[in-house]
Amino acid sequence: MTVKPEDIQLSPGQQRLIAEQASRNGKPWQRVLQEALDYTGAADHEGLDSAFMDWCAEQVRGKDIISLDEAHHIPSRCSGSPAQDIIDGP
Repeated sequence: MTVKPEDIQLSPGQQRLIAEQASRNGKPWQRVLQEALDYTGAADHEGLDSAFMDWCAEQVRGKDIISLDEAHHIPSRCSGSPAQDIIDGP
């Protein structure tokens, strides 16, 4: 999708958020906006292997998977796990 720069407009709410962030951090609004854009781009590429992440998503697509909360409890049910050692105590 092609976006023309002249078509980009910020809502009053978006303008307020940028102004508040700039005031709170003592930075010019232009710098705050640029840092936000830089951070978003970095988060997309910062140490993540997108091909691997796509492969992982494909492996679980359409399958019954456990919740993150359930996954966190699995180590505590393993015999000899550090979590079980803490639960059992000395």
